[in-house]
Formats: sequence, structure tokens, C-alpha cells
Amino acid sequence: MPNGDSTGGAAIFYTTDGTMPSISSTPYSGPITVGTSETINAIATATGFSQSAVATAVFTIPAPTTTVLVYSPTTVFSGEPVTLTASVSSSGSPVSGIVTFSENGTTIATVTLGLSGSASFTIPSLPIGSNILGASYAGSANYEASSASVTVVVAPPPTVSISPTSTVVNTNQTCQFTATVTGATDTTVTWSVQPGGAGGTINSSGLYTAPATIGTDTVVATSNADPSVFATAIVTVTASGPVSVSVTETITITDTPIIPDVLDQETITVTDTPVVVAMPAPDPIAAPVVYYSVGSLGFGTIAPGQTATQSFTLSNIGEDPLVLAVVIIGQSAACVAYPMPCFSQPQIRCTNGAQSLPTTLPPTGGCLVTISYLAPPGTPPNGTITFTDNATLSNLTSTGSGSTFMQTLVLNGSGSDAPPPPVPPATVYVTDSETITVTDTLTIPDVLEQETITVN
Repeated sequence: MPNGDSTGGAAIFYTTDGTMPSISSTPYSGPITVGTSETINAIATATGFSQSAVATAVFTIPAPTTTVLVYSPTTVFSGEPVTLTASVSSSGSPVSGIVTFSENGTTIATVTLGLSGSASFTIPSLPIGSNILGASYAGSANYEASSASVTVVVAPPPTVSISPTSTVVNTNQTCQFTATVTGATDTTVTWSVQPGGAGGTINSSGLYTAPATIGTDTVVATSNADPSVFATAIVTVTASGPVSVSVTETITITDTPIIPDVLDQETITVTDTPVVVAMPAPDPIAAPVVYYSVGSLGFGTIAPGQTATQSFTLSNIGEDPLVLAVVIIGQSAACVAYPMPCFSQPQIRCTNGAQSLPTTLPPTGGCLVTISYLAPPGTPPNGTITFTDNATLSNLTSTGSGSTFMQTLVLNGSGSDAPPPPVPPATVYVTDSETITVTDTLTIPDVLEQETITVN
């Protein structure tokens, strides 16, 4: 601040904090260095003169800022969303303004900083390989611009396989499952049993314990490296005791007595001892078999205008590839028009990395299907979701012919999910051991006769 004084013996006093100066303020002795935004007020005094008016000079110098950029998850696989969070501060305090996010040099979003000085944006997915993600703070009148960048390496999704893929377990008995993860450093999995089944449990090491009642359970092994990747196995829980089978028989006895006119009274006793092998058999079926984890989908109690989501899995429990061709949502015209469809097109994430159809699932492969529901006014509507594939066998009704079949799940705008139907049977083997006793009471005891017994 130059000295413009031309009055001999005059003195200048000033302040740099915006307060009014006095003769007790800092005396001016040379240029003032201004390093931050500040307001300088100054007065001049001289013997024999009145004090001058206050002279004011306002200096605005933007403060330096620091931008920090982080992303999650820290390990990223193909098809996974990535969330970027940028934090901007000056001398440790949050600032306001705009942050621009970029992906490999291309702007992808502009977000306003919140009160904490941070802003976030989620990228649905990134290509496999190295990706440079950036965040730039534009600055303001009070703050300088700053930026930061990170390099995110996206790996192909891991794969999970489970063994056995299907099994039969007696009530209250156990079965050990194992899972293999490839394509990830973390090869551990989280074990679970899908709700709505027979009610079995599984511990952290993969040991399944069947419940006391018969039914079907779906065991799930989920990759800890990428929780969107999983594999499933089907457990059929059967009773451990004897099985009762009703056998209807026709028994025809033809007598050929030596003396034709002899009266003959007979008593026939048939004792059946059936032996039933419960199915499905422990060996997988040599065909594509699609298993659905629910019998129908319910969205609970949702107020009009509110949304809810539900998910289910479909798995290939057969030995041949399952070709999923098309998925179609069926709903009324009113639902389609309000003001967006009541039941949305499903989001699909499969163990082979597919996020849309068509796709081919290998044996033990599966897909997680998520549907959103927007509740309209009035009575909750119903809809359907239909899959077209090459599976003759399914735990749902499978209609079609040749290599094209369809299974349909009912979507209920209220209520809860229905449990999955049991696994489709392959063959039921019945061994029937019979003892037939014929007692003759003859009018003439010593008559010889010949008999033919036919059992149907």
C-alpha cells in the first residue's frame, strides 16, 4: 500500500482486520504484504491538522484448497457399480461449490458439494482394465480450484462352483458342501440357505443340517470378493422312516378240478411290502433343469405411489447347459400406463457375468432376478414374469415342446412370497415283494385240483 502522504510530519495508522483505525493502531512504515483476503483501513494525522477520513482497501485472495478422491468397493469386478466420493477443504475446513467427475478424461457428472464439503457419484460399471477417474473442484471467489484422480483396475468377475450341486438328505441329517472360487484373490464364500424352503441351516464351513420336516432347500455360496457372484445347490429333504404305498391289484384264480362239480371255497391273502426310492436321485439329471427359489413373488403392504423390490434366483441344477432366451413381464393395461409400469422389467445378474438375456448357464450356474413394484391406487394388482428357455424339467410348470419351454411366476402386489415347489422328479423306483396265500376248503377233502393264479 503506497504512501501517498504529502503533508510533512504526517503519520499513517492502519488495521488489517476490518476494524476502524486509531492512533493506537499499527503505524505505517512501508509496503504491506497481503497473503490472504483482508480489508485494510487507514487514517492520517499531523500536528495542526484534523484526523483524516478512513481510507479502505479490500483485497480478495482465494484460499488454496485440497481435493481428495476415494472409491468403493476397493476391489472392483466387471459389471459392478463404483461409487466416487470427493472431499474438498481449505485449511481443514469444508468448502462449498461444484465438483466435476470424469472417467478416462470424459466428464460424467457435475455434483454440488454438501455441507460437509463432499460429493458422491456412482458409475454403473467400468470396462475391464485400468480406468482413470477424476474429480475437479472449480473454485470460487474465495477458494482456489483443485483436483484429484485415482486409477481403478477392473478385473473380470470371479466364478463360484459348489459341490454337490444337488443331493437328497434325510430329516435331521447333515451334508457337507464345498465351494471353489476362481478369478479372485479372496477365495472365501458366505454360506446361506434361501428362506422359504424346507427350513434347513448351514454353518460357515458349509455343513448343512436338514430340518425335521421334508421339503426342498436351496443352499447358496456367495463370493466374498464379489457378493454379486454366487452358486446354488438343491437339497431335497426326505423322511428317514418307511414309506407307505397303496397298491391296487386284481387277482384272478382259475380252478381246474378233476371232478368239475365239486364246490370249492377259497380265501386269498395278499401281503405287499413295497420299497420306495425317493427322488430326485442323488445323481443330477442329464438335461437342463431350471429351479426357481420361490413359487410366487409378493411385495407386502405398499402404500400407493411407493415402491418396493423383491428378488429371487433361478438355477440350472441339471447336467446340460440351460439356455435362457427371453423374459417377459405380464400386467394389465392400467398397470402399464400408471404413470410408469407397476412391475418393472427385471434386473438380472448371473454367475456367468451376464446382465441381460439371452444367456447360457452351465450346470450349477444361476441368476439373481430383481423386480421393482410401484403401487397404484386401489386394489393391489397381480402380474406375471415368464422365462423362455430349453428346460423340459422345472420345479414350476414347464410348458412347450422341442427345445422351447416356458415357466411363469405370479407377481402379487401384496402378500408374501410362496415357497418353491419341490424339485422335479426323474424316476421313481418301486420294488414290490408279495406273499400270496391260497386256502382251499373243499366239500370233498381228497379231491385233487389244479389252480392258475394271475396277479395284475
